[in-house]
Amino acid sequence: MKVKLLRLLARDHQTVLRVIVIAGLILLLPMLGIKLKLQAGQLKRLEEKKQLIVQIPAMERRLKAIKWSPKSLDFALDGVVIKDGISSVVSADKIYSEGETAGRYTILKITSDSVILGDNVTKERREVFLNGKK
Repeated sequence: MKVKLLRLLARDHQTVLRVIVIAGLILLLPMLGIKLKLQAGQLKRLEEKKQLIVQIPAMERRLKAIKWSPKSLDFALDGVVIKDGISSVVSADKIYSEGETAGRYTILKITSDSVILGDNVTKERREVFLNGKK
């Protein structure tokens, strides 16, 4: 069988070329498929990044609408506990005492209805009242 095939190939140059082209395509197609999958993944990631970038102006408008700034307070006073002369505050389901750090703030002083915070970044002092009162 092999000998007949080799004799046929030796006599007919066009058949040899066809076999070489077909063999090359058989080897090339899986590599092209892999490359196509990689490029599809890259395109998907680029589309996701594009969607995020497109959303930036709308996000900026929403932040301006709620008057957010990097200096806005991200500490909510949920409660004040005074027991046996020891004061503590509750914020985001955590309990803090004077001198402790909560995020970027240090608890400087606790009263019955407020807390004075020291901003560790800007070095400003802020007073936060229970239930948002001023």
